[in-house]
Amino acid sequence: MKLFLKLFFGLALFEIIFMLVSMKFCGGDRNFICSISHFIAYLLAFPLYLTDHSYPFYADGPFYFGIGLTIINLLLQTAFVYFLIMLYKSKK
Repeated sequence: MKLFLKLFFGLALFEIIFMLVSMKFCGGDRNFICSISHFIAYLLAFPLYLTDHSYPFYADGPFYFGIGLTIINLLLQTAFVYFLIMLYKSKK
């Protein structure tokens, strides 16, 4: 459980920092670096993006709905990474 929580908060911190840096450097420009950052942002939103293309970033509804979707997205990503780590450890 400790590993899961470390992964969750690590992914949350990474996503927050990545999005802030991406917004800072790619305001309205279209260049190669911004294209890569948009692709990474797409990958970070992937689990919920399958449900609706506006989730989790452009969700219609109150603020807490968007925060809830982001937390659900992080939980799904963390579970996936945790599963991969446990699978790797069991193969070792």
